[in-house]
Order: sequence, then C-alpha cells, then structure tokens
Amino acid sequence: MKKKIVVLVSVIVLMLMVIVVGIGYYFSNKRTYEMRLPKAEDIQKITFEKNGKTGGFDDEEVIQQFLRIINETKRITKQESIQDMPINVENVIKISFYLKQSGASTVFAYQKNDQYYIEQPYNGIYPISKEEYQIIENATKALTNGSYAVLNAVVVKANEKYLQVMELNENKSLVDVSFSSKDGNSAFKQGQEIDIYYDGVMVRTYPGYISHVDKIEILKQKSEVEIPEGILRFCYSSRNNVAVSIEEFTSKGISFRITDTNELPYDYSLEYTIYKRN
Repeated sequence: MKKKIVVLVSVIVLMLMVIVVGIGYYFSNKRTYEMRLPKAEDIQKITFEKNGKTGGFDDEEVIQQFLRIINETKRITKQESIQDMPINVENVIKISFYLKQSGASTVFAYQKNDQYYIEQPYNGIYPISKEEYQIIENATKALTNGSYAVLNAVVVKANEKYLQVMELNENKSLVDVSFSSKDGNSAFKQGQEIDIYYDGVMVRTYPGYISHVDKIEILKQKSEVEIPEGILRFCYSSRNNVAVSIEEFTSKGISFRITDTNELPYDYSLEYTIYKRN
C-alpha cells in the first residue's frame, strides 16, 4: 500500500513539473511585438480625440516632435492586442496618423487599474509610466492649440504682470509665469488648477521661469492638491517686508519693535545677538 502511495505521489509531482515547464516554455517563447508607426515624411496629419474633444496638426516639424515623444525609444511587448480598440479602460486618447498616400494608423493611450498603456490594435499593448502618459496628454493639448508645451499647475499667487504657480508633478516646483491678460490677472486666484500653453522654454532656476505664454486655461476653481506651507511662505512672506526699530536702549537692556507687513508672518528667530560697536 505504501509503495502505491509513493508511486502516485511521484506521478503527481512529475505531472506538476511538466505543467510548470510547459508554462515557462510558452511564456519564454511568446511572440514579441514592436510598435510600428509611420515615418514622419509619410504622414499628412495627426489627430487626437479624448472625451469627445478633437484636435490635430499637419506641420511636418511638429509631427516629427510628436513621434519622438511617443516612440523615441522603440517599444516592445509580449502582450498582444486582439481588438479594434481598448475596452474597460479610462482616460482614453485616440491618436490617428493619416498618411499622404491613403489610409491611417491608430494607437490608443489610456489608463487601466492605475497603470498606463499604449495599445496598437492587432499589434501589442505597451506599458508606459504615468509620466509618459502625462507627456503624451500634454503634448496633444499643447500641439492642438498651436503651442509646443503645456504646464499643468496650481496658482499660488497672482501678481499684476505675472503668476506664481506650482507644477502638478512629483517635483511640485514653483514657477514664475510672465503673463498678463487684457483685463489684468484678476481672474486668477490662489488654488485654481490651470493649463499654461507656452513655447516649451522654461528657465530651470528657483523659481523656474516661463516668459512666452500663448494662453492660460482655468480647469478648476479649486484644485484637490494642497499647496505646501513652504511654497506659500516663499510667495507671501519676505524678509524685505520686516522692519526692526529700536525703541529704547539703555545700559540695562534694549527694547525694539518688529513690524511685519507680510501676508504670512515672516518666520524669524526669537533669539537675538547684540554686537558691540568698536
């Protein structure tokens, strides 16, 4: 009886090993797909569609720029696409490449279960990062509006001739934006979420600086993203707005007044050093 059990267990183990090896062989030998897009010189125009909004462009230089964004590094995958368009996905951007001769090629950029992909129908499904998706999304918005770049940001402070905004990305950097509408900047308020369409040139100092703006679009009157206190203090609290005046100075001590006209109190120390004048 024990011998039969040992034989049975051995057979089951052998079968499991065969199954595991078979699965491993299947996936290791699964076909590899490569994204294939038309060459820039063969494309007449590129169009976009997202949430019922459409746009596009036909400038050859802009077409080359967009192709570099979407496929600068050759994308490969083992995940096959078996349909005309993705299903059960979110935030779909349909990108169509219309050819000069005839026909068109289409890809879809989208979000699914907190992951991001580009799908080329009947070719492959290519994983991309959230940052890559946002670059594609921003490029479609910017290029469609005749600009070369778009910055998604939150308004920190609206001044007469420029805005101070916080980038909505991992860095959350502060950027000064040289912009003044015909009616002034009274339409812009702290906390608004905006898209800034500009020429693509940003001086990476701190704060950063954008000088050539085409337009600014208000997306939300109140962004869900909170502005960090450090950025608020940088914009609303300056040492230049703090004045110190001596009220009384005797051999026993000194009394002085600190006048702070900042919108946020300046964060100064409560410890002071008195230096003897020679």
